[in-house]
Amino acid sequence: VVPEGRLARTEAIAISGAGRPWRLSAGLGGGLAFDHGTHGLLRLDARFEHGYRTRLGAEAALWLVDGDAQGRVLATLARGLGHGLAIGVGAGVHVGADTGVAAGLRLRLPTPLPWLDGVLRYDAAVLLSRPRVEAEHAISLGLEIAY
Repeated sequence: VVPEGRLARTEAIAISGAGRPWRLSAGLGGGLAFDHGTHGLLRLDARFEHGYRTRLGAEAALWLVDGDAQGRVLATLARGLGHGLAIGVGAGVHVGADTGVAAGLRLRLPTPLPWLDGVLRYDAAVLLSRPRVEAEHAISLGLEIAY
């Protein structure tokens, strides 16, 4: 009850959350690898990221290139562009029959399902274990399930 002649004052505090600061995802995709010719590529990867709009993380990937198993471990940085769209970069190590320095560029595209995204990737590696230093490139398209 407010006494006569006095104004009632109210104060409101709004609390909003931005969601989880971490993101765990697994992806499966296919594409082409270019290294002394064109080869089929099947990739399976797992990623952990932390942050909100800008995310730091790590990624591990298993590649099958014409039946040869290869792997990558990358430190990643991703930036949300709005509406579920995100771009990311990574740098790390490529292992398998050849070893070297690896880098990747990825574009995450939203789907109508909130837990499923499309992913377009470009990966490159400078292979240091060969007699000559050589590069390997790959482009792939896939799906990613996120939690």
